[in-house]
Amino acid sequence: MAHCAVCSSEYIEGQVERCSTCGWDLTAYPLSLGEIPEAILHKQIIKQTWARNLWLKSQAQINTATFRQNLESPQFQLKPTNQQQLQTQADCPVCQTVYVPGQVDRCSTCDWDLTKYPLLFGQIPAEIIQKERASLIWARELWALSQAQSPLRRELSNCIELGNILFNRSQYVQAREHYERGLEIAQQLENREREATALNYLGNICLNLAQYSQASELYQQSLSIYQQISDRLGQANVLICLGILNRNRSDLQNASRLYEQALAIYREIGNRLGEADSISKLGEVCDVLSQFQKAIEFQESALAIYRELQNRSGEAGCLYALGGVYQSISQFKKAIELYEQGLVIRRETGNRSGEANCILGLGNAYNSLNQYQKAIEYLQQALAIKREIGDRIGEAYCLISLGDSFKCLNQYLTATEYQERALAIVRELGDRSGEAVSLGHLSSIEFAQERYERSLELSQQALTIFQEIGNLLMAAYFGYYCSGRALARMGWSRRREARELLQQAYRLLWSIGNKNYIQNVRNELAGLGGSYVAEQQFEDAITFHQQQIKFLQELGDESSLGWAFQELGKVYFNQGNYQSAIEPHTKMLEIAQRLEDSAMENVALAWLGCDYRQGEQLQSAINWFQRRLTLVQNIKDRSALRETLGWMAAVYQQLGQNDQAARYYNEQIGVIRDLGDQSGEQNALYDLGRFYFNLAQYQPAIECFSNAFALAQQLGQKNETANACYMLGQTYRKLGQLSEALSNYHQAEALYTEVENHNWARSSSYELGDLYFDQGQYTQALNYFNQAMNFAEKLEDKSNCANTHYMLGKTYQKLGQVAEAISSYRQAEVLYTELENHNWARRSSYELGCLCYDKSQYTSATNFFTKALK
Repeated sequence: MAHCAVCSSEYIEGQVERCSTCGWDLTAYPLSLGEIPEAILHKQIIKQTWARNLWLKSQAQINTATFRQNLESPQFQLKPTNQQQLQTQADCPVCQTVYVPGQVDRCSTCDWDLTKYPLLFGQIPAEIIQKERASLIWARELWALSQAQSPLRRELSNCIELGNILFNRSQYVQAREHYERGLEIAQQLENREREATALNYLGNICLNLAQYSQASELYQQSLSIYQQISDRLGQANVLICLGILNRNRSDLQNASRLYEQALAIYREIGNRLGEADSISKLGEVCDVLSQFQKAIEFQESALAIYRELQNRSGEAGCLYALGGVYQSISQFKKAIELYEQGLVIRRETGNRSGEANCILGLGNAYNSLNQYQKAIEYLQQALAIKREIGDRIGEAYCLISLGDSFKCLNQYLTATEYQERALAIVRELGDRSGEAVSLGHLSSIEFAQERYERSLELSQQALTIFQEIGNLLMAAYFGYYCSGRALARMGWSRRREARELLQQAYRLLWSIGNKNYIQNVRNELAGLGGSYVAEQQFEDAITFHQQQIKFLQELGDESSLGWAFQELGKVYFNQGNYQSAIEPHTKMLEIAQRLEDSAMENVALAWLGCDYRQGEQLQSAINWFQRRLTLVQNIKDRSALRETLGWMAAVYQQLGQNDQAARYYNEQIGVIRDLGDQSGEQNALYDLGRFYFNLAQYQPAIECFSNAFALAQQLGQKNETANACYMLGQTYRKLGQLSEALSNYHQAEALYTEVENHNWARSSSYELGDLYFDQGQYTQALNYFNQAMNFAEKLEDKSNCANTHYMLGKTYQKLGQVAEAISSYRQAEVLYTELENHNWARRSSYELGCLCYDKSQYTSATNFFTKALK
């Protein structure tokens, strides 16, 4: 004997097609179909559960004999499905309520399963279609009879349905009225399931309005009823809502616990869709906790279930959530790819709200990539959809994101207008959380304009609201952090307050476990300490960082403690107290090794190498740089490898070990080429050329300068091209290749003049004058020395003015223009004397003495020769 899945009546398998009591279809799937797909069996279990619940509620109100007769009535036969209609809207096959396919899993009126079969309609075996039709005929008849017994039942369904429509449009006040009326009717009819549903929906309104205490009370009442009537699915659904509530209040531990309880129930009753929902929610918590790898694993597990069930709505939602995780870890291109995949599905299923959310995600991702115009285009699209479907809250959050884009473009007036429009909407709807978020963004706009008093005022208003509603995460960021950074910019007298608020933000974020925002606070605290260094207040900076180290030790945050030791060491380094910098940087290294944090170890080794190098302990510096070299090679950090090779080369150069220095310089250039940094390669080649030039290795110097010149030209870097030309001129002159030297000096002078680099234009003109002088081409030399003098006078450079006057004196002397020569030597002598350059002042006096002697001006000559002897 077997039992009917609906009413538990006994029957003999294979001998009857319908239950004699309730009329439920009892036929088995033909063996010829083979193994029935799990997803199809799952849908049948959902229908049987629905049928059993409705039968138990309705059997006392209907005539079972009439019910069974009606099952055969033509009026209850199903009509063919209009496939075109399914693309836009459809009627529930049980109660005829209109719905949009892909946006809902169950009918809002009768709770019938509305998800599609996981196979295309044409591929579903005829036997399965026949059983589906039998189930629908049975369900439609029973629903019609159960609803006909009471007009109140119909009103109850209408109240819930209208409430849902208004809720989805963010019209919470009107939705609440319908839900409350539905609750009243459900209690009057003693319909415990509908009573629990109404309480749950009222809780959702309070949740969205950040009225968390009221939401919690309503959810607990709903949960209690579901427990009393042993509705495990209802219990799991409420646990999910309670999890969201706790997440919004930053109680992530309880949120995870509630999601896990819901997950256990969904698995117990075989509800794969609920299982996927719970897993996705757990992924969202991990995202907030900065546990990004776990978040990805949870979301990918949920995604696999959604795809197995061919639940396109869940799949799209999960892709959107995954995009958010990748955006959190700054993998913006991957986030965009996921948002776009979700968008395709949302458009296929006609889910306009989900479509807008995916577009909003794309806009925010492009904001993060600093592609603000593209972000604005997406955000405007999302805003248009939110307005079209009447989603006021969604509209407000689109406005907030648009305001952020315009802020980043420094269009502060437009940004403020968007934020104030968002603020007006959330205040109108009574959304306290949205109000606080808007205030926080307005605070950021004021901060960007350096209006710190107003920024502080707005962030304090946001803090008050977040504290009232219990959202600790947002209180930490938009409240304490934003207030602290505003105070930090308001002068030394507010620094203590700033530190206290920033530490409060840090403490809250540490208790929650959000590491992303902690990084922002850590950077702000480091900047606050750096402000003392900028003002040369080294002792105050040391005290500040020592207090920060004590705070982190009390908190138990070892990772941040390591970075705090870096900041303390940096103060000593900037003070020139390199020996004292070694101790905190050594402690940083010890923490990094204990935590196996290669990024921190990398930085600590760099600091220790620099500490010893600046302290003239060069061999120790090499040892530390060598350790860093090994580490960065192991972790494949090419940028750090490039940096370390440069430092190694410089230290070996200081030691006079030029072969080793050249080796490391050349290795560095190889790494730069691998990185594809042509500008960096150009600079490195120029520096290597200088290195060879200083060693009088002129041929390799020419090779380096020539390559640097070619790259600079290719990149359109005129100043760098001029630098390479100038050094080629210097090098060719050393080799006695004077025509090549002249050609390069001329190019350098022309380029420096074009880019208005007057200092090096002067140097090039001076070198040209000097080279022409050595060749006996005095007229040309005179022209370039005068040109050099013009630049030197513009720059008010006394030293170069003196040198140029001296060379003008020699050139005039060679040209036989004695009066001009005397005038130039006199000016050189005066300037050298002012500069206390006694050697060249004496040389100028000597030249003047010689000129006066040649003109038989013996008294003057004697005076100048006497000066030259002093």
